[in-house]
Amino acid sequence: MLNILAFSDIHGTEISRREHEELKRTIDKDNIRLVLSLGDMPKRTLESLARLFSEKNIPIFAVRGNHDGEYSLKDIPNVVNMHQRLVDCWGITLAGLEGCLKYTKNPRIICYSDEDYTSMIGNFRKITEEGEIPIGALPKVDVLITHCAPIIPAGQASNIAHDAPPALRNLIMSGNSPRLAVHGHRHKNYETSEINRDGKAVRIISVYPQPRGYGVSPGRVISFMEDERINKP
Repeated sequence: MLNILAFSDIHGTEISRREHEELKRTIDKDNIRLVLSLGDMPKRTLESLARLFSEKNIPIFAVRGNHDGEYSLKDIPNVVNMHQRLVDCWGITLAGLEGCLKYTKNPRIICYSDEDYTSMIGNFRKITEEGEIPIGALPKVDVLITHCAPIIPAGQASNIAHDAPPALRNLIMSGNSPRLAVHGHRHKNYETSEINRDGKAVRIISVYPQPRGYGVSPGRVISFMEDERINKP
């Protein structure tokens, strides 16, 4: 079992010193090996988290949200920009896409048309020790991280700013779907699953900060099981 700690949509809220201490305890207690940042994270907050996890030699794999257009992830040490990138880490394959479905022409907002998402899914790069290698279309991966939801659960209301791009919905329902998709943006905490066209279950987890208070972590712990891996040992 691989334990993952995920953050999303902290927006303008700073992480307190108490929460930092709680996160340190969470890392040790839950044996955290991967950290994900799913977007709409203030740069100062992400920098603070990056320093914290650097002490534990844990990088943050991140995508930007629609409200993160003011900064670049490459400027933050210990943060790996996962937009249109794929990486192998701790025995699993991880890939990412930033932003959300286009709802405004404001250049500071990171949002894309569905045609853009189709194009991005077809143009990935793999991160290796030697550098980034173009690999073309996104292959089947263990974990897909996005800011926007790749699919909206039945019965949940949505709007254009928070809807799922059809290109991502098609990916989730295809035989090339990830085993686990983790996202933010919806400002909800939930876990659901979809059955793809090959009859395989795809776990969908939405991450949103828990209510503030002592002993409450702003992140969410996610367990990825051995039998979920695409290439089982």
